[in-house]
This record gives sequence, structure tokens and C-alpha cells, in this order.
Amino acid sequence: MVTKNKNRFILLIIFGTLIFDQLTKYFTRSYNPHIGGFISLTFEKNTGSAFSFLSGQNLLLVFVSLIFIGVFLFLIDKIFLEKDYYAYFFILAGAIGNLIDRIFLGYVTDMINVGTFPVFNIADSAITIGAVIIIFNALKEEFFNKKKIKK
Repeated sequence: MVTKNKNRFILLIIFGTLIFDQLTKYFTRSYNPHIGGFISLTFEKNTGSAFSFLSGQNLLLVFVSLIFIGVFLFLIDKIFLEKDYYAYFFILAGAIGNLIDRIFLGYVTDMINVGTFPVFNIADSAITIGAVIIIFNALKEEFFNKKKIKK
């Protein structure tokens, strides 16, 4: 069962991430900032997915994103049963943020550059944060289950 507080938290994750993502992308496209240093801002058009994989395959990536979102919504009742349900909503918000770019611009706006790592955006960060939370919790649970078995 989804409580009122869970709903508010999920809406905050989704809309907060989407608004922050779209505002930073709009700022980047509008002002094309070039701020240097180890962490720098620069405007790049990404026609692919992570690490520019499948560059130029925008229609395929839109289709894959729509399938992911559809499957997510189909499984939403099961997702709420997970302890780290909120992590999945970071991933969903990131997918929607990049999908908005793909549909309306034909590319994803990337702007955050850290060292030699590929340029990314807030939506990419949300996807990564969600995935890291899920992986961390799975490893933590596995570790504690092994510890219980040894005792």
C-alpha cells in the first residue's frame, strides 16, 4: 500500500529531478557556459546513450526509453514493495528527463564534465544515483545474510 508520505516523496523525487534537469539543460543551451577546472561546464549534444553508445540512433533510443517507462509503470506495484523503492524513481526521473530532450531536440543536452569522464547531465546523475543505491543495498543485504549464516 502506498501512503500519502510515500506519494509526496516520490513526486518530490520525480518532479524535483525533472525540473532541476530541464532548468540546467535550458541554461546550458541558452548561455553555452564554459567554466573550467577539474569540474567544468560545457554544452555538448549527445545523440547516443551513455558514453555516446548508439550515437545517431535517436529514434531507437526514444523507443527503448518508452518501453522502459512502460515496463516500469506496469511493475510499479512490485517496485513499491522494495525497501529501496525510491531509487527506482530516480532512475525513472532520469529516463524521462533524457527522453524529453530526445523527443523535442533530437539529442540529449550534456554539460557536466569531471576530469576525463564523459560529459553528463542531471538526468544521467539521477539514473546513476538510483542504480548505485540499488546495488549498494543488494550488496549490503547479501553481506548481512552471509554474516547471519556464519553465526
